[in-house]
Amino acid sequence: MALMDQITKVQGQTLDTIADSQKRALDVNEKVADALKDRVPAVKLPFVAVLPSPADGVKLYFDFAGKLLAGNRQFAETLVAAWVTPAPKATAAKVTAQKVTAPKATAEKAIAPKATARKAPARKAAARTARVSTSV
Repeated sequence: MALMDQITKVQGQTLDTIADSQKRALDVNEKVADALKDRVPAVKLPFVAVLPSPADGVKLYFDFAGKLLAGNRQFAETLVAAWVTPAPKATAAKVTAQKVTAPKATAEKAIAPKATARKAPARKAAARTARVSTSV
């Protein structure tokens, strides 16, 4: 089974599991709401008139989230397209000719960092000596 088929299968199973969990949660909430319907007092708040209804609030939220997700998808697809270009098919001769070897380090380059590291303690000692001689 190809990797993409496996990913699609797992995604389908995940969505099925989520849908089953949501159905169970809805069933429980419907039963609880029905049982408490007559026991919950009506509360009037002064600012409720300016708020959207719960159904409108859910619609507004998911409309926005859908647009946001669509925009992010377009951005991601465009970004991937900018960086991932189809590789040209190379022949064996071209691959051999294109081999790149790393430049060899010269003795000067290998020694240079060590020489710098050795000079640092000497500078510190000179600075200490200068501080001691000026304070005396």
